[in-house]
Amino acid sequence: MPFWIVTPAIADLFNIPENNHHGLIIKVIAVQTVLGLIGAFIAGKEVMTFIKHTSFKKVPKTIYLALRYGKIPSTKKLAN
Repeated sequence: MPFWIVTPAIADLFNIPENNHHGLIIKVIAVQTVLGLIGAFIAGKEVMTFIKHTSFKKVPKTIYLALRYGKIPSTKKLAN
């Protein structure tokens, strides 16, 4: 979710001057990017394992189910 979109509303909520909104947006984008990269690094190995064992047609469904239920399917299930 791109949190930078709601940054102006957050800035108004905390009474941050309007001339400083751009700086706040850049900081939010930087933090969100770093957190995304850390998450990709941590989850990347497991995700790549099940993507390698899944046919190309089933990858979107498998990723959706992993995101929806929070469980990465075992490679035994993917072989079927």
